[in-house]
Amino acid sequence: MMLIQASDNQDLLKEAYEAANQIADEQLKAEALLGVVNEINYFSAKQQS
Repeated sequence: MMLIQASDNQDLLKEAYEAANQIADEQLKAEALLGVVNEINYFSAKQQS
């Protein structure tokens, strides 16, 4: 997530989603997936302005 934020590269979202889905701990997985959703929202809002 930090790499996506630092580079502002939305092409990395798919890889971040796939990595988050591989996390075994359900709490950590949920947090990681929420981070992906937040980045998607950021890029969506950015494109609308």
